[in-house]
Amino acid sequence: MPASWTPVTDGVDDVLAEHVNTLYDEVELGTFRGWYANTVSSSDNVTLTDADMPIQYIDPSGNAINVYLPAAAGANHAFIIVNTADAAETITVLTSSSDTVDTVAQNEAKFFVSDDTTWAALSGGGAGGSGGIGQNFCINGEMRVSQRGTTFTSAAPYPNNDDVYLLDLWNLISDGNDIVDVSQSTEAPTGFSRSIKLEVETANKQFGIVHFLEYQNAIRFSGQAASLSFWARMAAADDNTHSLKAVVLAWSSTADTITSDVVGTWAATITPAANWTAENAAASNTLTTSWQEFKIENIAIDTANMANLAILFYCDQTDGAIDDAIYISGVKLEIGAAATSNIPRLIGQELSLCQRYFYLWGYENSDTGTGFRMFGNGGAGIYEGQTIRHPVPMRSIPVGVKNGTWGVTNCGQPTLGDPSSLSANVFVQVTANGTFDFYPDSADDNITFTAEL
Repeated sequence: MPASWTPVTDGVDDVLAEHVNTLYDEVELGTFRGWYANTVSSSDNVTLTDADMPIQYIDPSGNAINVYLPAAAGANHAFIIVNTADAAETITVLTSSSDTVDTVAQNEAKFFVSDDTTWAALSGGGAGGSGGIGQNFCINGEMRVSQRGTTFTSAAPYPNNDDVYLLDLWNLISDGNDIVDVSQSTEAPTGFSRSIKLEVETANKQFGIVHFLEYQNAIRFSGQAASLSFWARMAAADDNTHSLKAVVLAWSSTADTITSDVVGTWAATITPAANWTAENAAASNTLTTSWQEFKIENIAIDTANMANLAILFYCDQTDGAIDDAIYISGVKLEIGAAATSNIPRLIGQELSLCQRYFYLWGYENSDTGTGFRMFGNGGAGIYEGQTIRHPVPMRSIPVGVKNGTWGVTNCGQPTLGDPSSLSANVFVQVTANGTFDFYPDSADDNITFTAEL
């Protein structure tokens, strides 16, 4: 028994905590029945009883099967179900009344506990996910990171055009340009701090936002069930933008070489662009002026040769009036047949995840000594520069852009070169022998590195 194992006192439901603490006590006392395991190999469904051993190693033997738990009661012991399949065969765990509790993927283990009325998956691990609280594969689902700015209209440098990234990792798609203004809003559901606001600027047009999963993350969903949850509301009771659809799309062409404008044809139910397939039938979610959580569960990710996934939200109505608005926050995509709680990342972690795909640095304030500044003594016509290390390794070799007209002394404007996923060089050509320097001296002066899908 590891000395670091301590009883649970908070952070989870009291009933689940009681199960964990009881398990802790039994292991300490040497009475834990889980030291005794049962091995099952069956292509048929399995029904467990309270007389069965707590650890069940189950091989579905060529089929996806169901495992039924005993009727929930306070006296139930916990079950650890381990899927020992030698292929991608999923075990669906259900209550005795056939309600889905969770799924257990190949080479995965999950821990199931009950109170007087129901069963829940408390924890787990392995190939498929993180167990009772599923890992969120959506980055910046709470809309907290917006490195480009907080408000986006038709104005430069980041206009609200179709098929452009604005808030980090959220790509705006719309039936034309300047259809909606986009902003990072402090209007948020309880427990969240930010949302994305989409406000109509051109009437009677459809619009939406889409988030992409790169191959290395998306492939974990192949052949699995997925669940999507999110929060949304509309701005005013008389808004026409009161219906929102959500769909998970699968990309079946070259990995990470996607069509980012995922809508082929706009309609009440969109037609995806070529090589994108809808994995769920998108139903209309009716919005009100209060925040609601919506869940789309047990989505079969079964498109052949799936290489990337996308989360698409779009307004399915064509009668939006100017200044109608919707808000979206708390987006979570996870592996599993049921949506679980959205556990927030630390804001620093969220920012680092976003910077794998995009980051911006440069001007900080009117003090030219603040932020980036390079100076030295050079010869006429000589190129001087330095290497920039990216804050995190980027997804791919990024596209670097120097924006604005920087402040310079005795040199030309800075230029970028030799980018890699880890670094890039910034350099200038010195005008005449002597000292030189360069620095961003206005809010439009910055350098961006982009490796977004």
